[in-house]
Amino acid sequence: MSSAPPSRWTPADLNTLMETLDLRDTTLVGFSMGTGEVTRYLGTYGSQRVRKAVLLASVPPFLLKTDDNPEGVDQSVFDEIMAAIVADRPAYLKDFLDNFYNVDKLRPDRISDQAWQMSWNVATAASVAEPRRTSAAVSDQGQLVNQQVTT
Repeated sequence: MSSAPPSRWTPADLNTLMETLDLRDTTLVGFSMGTGEVTRYLGTYGSQRVRKAVLLASVPPFLLKTDDNPEGVDQSVFDEIMAAIVADRPAYLKDFLDNFYNVDKLRPDRISDQAWQMSWNVATAASVAEPRRTSAAVSDQGQLVNQQVTT
């Protein structure tokens, strides 16, 4: 398996795990951007060892606006996100979490300051440990554009 941290495991790593442990009739579960990992695995290795795939809060596999995807997201949106990350990563993470948790409406009744702070601590710690991962997450969205999944 890859020596990369779990956030950078590839479909090949998952396939190695599935084959090494001889896993069959498995259920693969992906959440948010993890749904792309499930679909990449299925698109690359098929569903012979998989009984079910569960995609929770899926990110569409084709985000970028192109001639054949006119409903997609303009490249400028990804460019602005990347610029914000480069300019001030902690401030970007704060804005991201504020939007993610909808704090203007849900704080403090549905999301406590402590829960928000814990998420920010995890995000910034992960970003320090793997500085390129924050921006790579944005780049990964562009990579999803070219993924065609058939099962």
